Amino acid sequence: MNREPEVESRWTVLPPLPLRGLGTSAVESLSHYLRRLAWVSGSTVSRLMAYSNSELVKDQSNIAQERYDLTLGRPEHRIFSFERLVGLSHLRYGTFWVLKNVAGPHFLGGALTHRRWCSTCYAEWDVETSYEPLMWSVRLASACPRHGRRLSEQCSVCEASQFTMTSLDRRYHCQECGSPLADSINTATLSDTERWTDLQIGKLIEMCSTMGEEPLLEEPYQTFLDGINTRLTYSDDTPACLTSARRIQNQACTPRKPSLRTLLQICALQSVSICDLLQAPRAAATDLLFDTWHDGEARNLRHVMPNTRIAKAHALVKRLFHRCASSYLPPIDVVVHEFGTNRTLMRDVDADLYERYERQFRAQASYVLRLRLSDAFIYAIRSLADMPTSRLRRRLLWNDPAAIAKSTHMSQQEAEYVFFSALIYTRLRRRLLHRRSDSA
Repeated sequence: MNREPEVESRWTVLPPLPLRGLGTSAVESLSHYLRRLAWVSGSTVSRLMAYSNSELVKDQSNIAQERYDLTLGRPEHRIFSFERLVGLSHLRYGTFWVLKNVAGPHFLGGALTHRRWCSTCYAEWDVETSYEPLMWSVRLASACPRHGRRLSEQCSVCEASQFTMTSLDRRYHCQECGSPLADSINTATLSDTERWTDLQIGKLIEMCSTMGEEPLLEEPYQTFLDGINTRLTYSDDTPACLTSARRIQNQACTPRKPSLRTLLQICALQSVSICDLLQAPRAAATDLLFDTWHDGEARNLRHVMPNTRIAKAHALVKRLFHRCASSYLPPIDVVVHEFGTNRTLMRDVDADLYERYERQFRAQASYVLRLRLSDAFIYAIRSLADMPTSRLRRRLLWNDPAAIAKSTHMSQQEAEYVFFSALIYTRLRRRLLHRRSDSA
């Protein structure tokens, strides 16, 4: 049973509203808490931020060391300033603050600019007791922790997405057509993988929402990988997510911190809980199970929110990998850059595809020749950028490779090798960009 948080001072600048759902997998997110606080105090989130700014001027001690709230993209000292304003020291447990040393800024795969919701929660909404849980902000989570209902992402009437910054009094109706969002009930069943993923995320949130829990040290993930490396013989059959994690951790520069997707994928292959991996890494690495898996047997955590930039980048990389198998395969950096994302997120979304793509890319030419072909490919896609879609046909552009060969000082054969891949790339890219976009 959770104890009620105590107010640390008798007078506070803002109402001392307690965070709801502490110590459970359905803890209230700090994002929703701030909107609820603004509603109760008759203010706005922007004004609350102004109060926070004035509070930060008084205490500059923590500003130099920025640790980010993994759901809001705000520094740690910002969370602490709100705690001082309300006289409570538990608001940090409405975020993944406990993982601040283990996880990086992209732990959740980026911030959600468009929110998700449970239709049943909105239908049963009670202003006095209801709230939006932190789990709704996690991309990999599929269902509501309270009702088990698949989270909705679009209005059932006009299919419009809803912004996360919507004020509390307007969150329960569509911002486009005004229809109640409680009517968009999603009855689709969850797969075994989605249920397992939600269970692990729920356990992680429950750990992070427990009052008094201190931040984990930075060593658990590295300790776990070290324990695996001493027992596992790496080969071509080794799961790509593990090979990728090992290479990243062994880089000469400071190793990158893992994403939630990477942690879950490794936990699935090792058949351990994510909390066990983080709290008892040596024990989690004792019984080696990685070498018992074969292609297609591991849990697939590649599902992403539809119409997001990383989802479109993943679709383009996958199609290029198959369509350009007999011609030039462009650098993955060029592909993902078009959608405003990066190779790190691409690796997290689908480590198997990423590794296969990189192997084929490196095998098609020497390093120096790859640089020349890459420059020619960029020149080719720029030359096709303003071309009408109706003219993007190979038979209508038969003389373009000669122009590219002349401009990039390449042979006609090399120019043709690159140009027709650029043609395929341009057609696929336009097809994906014409879909309903989402800036998430």
